[in-house]
Amino acid sequence: MPYLRDWIAHPRFDDHWKPSSLRGRHKDITSPSYTACGWYDLYAKSVFNHVNAVRKSSRSKEARKHQRLLVGPWPHGINRDRKVGDVDFGEGSSIKPDEIQTKWFDHWLKDDKSDVETWPPFRMFVMGRNQWRAEQEWPLRRTRYVPHYFHSGGSADSLKGDGSLSTTKPGREPADKFVYDPDDPVPTAGGCNLGGPAGPVVCIPASNCQPRRKTSLQPLAATLPLQSAGSLSVTPNGMRTAKSVFGMSGCFAGGAA
Repeated sequence: MPYLRDWIAHPRFDDHWKPSSLRGRHKDITSPSYTACGWYDLYAKSVFNHVNAVRKSSRSKEARKHQRLLVGPWPHGINRDRKVGDVDFGEGSSIKPDEIQTKWFDHWLKDDKSDVETWPPFRMFVMGRNQWRAEQEWPLRRTRYVPHYFHSGGSADSLKGDGSLSTTKPGREPADKFVYDPDDPVPTAGGCNLGGPAGPVVCIPASNCQPRRKTSLQPLAATLPLQSAGSLSVTPNGMRTAKSVFGMSGCFAGGAA
C-alpha cells in the first residue's frame, strides 16, 4: 500500500498534509455541523479541537452557534451495539444515528423545523455511570485539575506489581527497568485504535509477558471517589540506553470514567 509509505515518510505536519487539512481554515466553515466520535476513537482529541475551533473562529455566526458534538462509548464510528471491548455499557449507550441525521438534515436542508437548534452543544456518555449528559462547553468550566503521581517499589509490572497512583508526590523510590525490543512488542489488546481491537479490554495476557513491561496500578476507585471528565496528560521521566521510541496505551481493568 503506497499511501502507507507516504504517511510514514511524513510523520510531522508538513506540505504533504496541508492541502487536505482543516488546520488554520476553521473560519471558512460556515455551515451548522453535527459531529460524532467515541471515547475510544483514535481521533477523539482532534474532533474536540475541530468543533471548538469552528465554534470560536468561524466567520459565520450561525455556524459558530450551531456546532454539535455527540461522544459515546465507541471506537472509530458509532457503535450500534451496547458492548464495546469487554464492557457492556447498558441499553442506553446505543443510539439510532439514522434518526438523528435525518432530523438534523431535514431541519437545515428542507426547512422542516424541529428542536435541533435547542440541542446542547455537547452530548456525552459518562462511562461507569452509563448515562448521557448535556454540556455547554469542553473542557468543562467546573473541571478541577488534580495532579497525580506514579509510585513504585521497583516492580510496577503486571497485575502483581507494586505500582500505585496517588496525589502524594514521590520521594526516593527505586526505578523500574525493562527491556524494550521493537521486534517483539507488547500486543495491543484494546484502547483507542483504528482498524484493530478497540475499547476497554482487560489486558491480563499481555501484562504477564516478560521481559516486556506494562505498568498496572491499583484501582483509583479503591482509594477515592473520582469522576474523570477532562483532558488527561502524562509526563513520564526516564532514561534509555539505546535510541528508541516507545509509546503507552491504556487498558481497562474495571472502574468508572
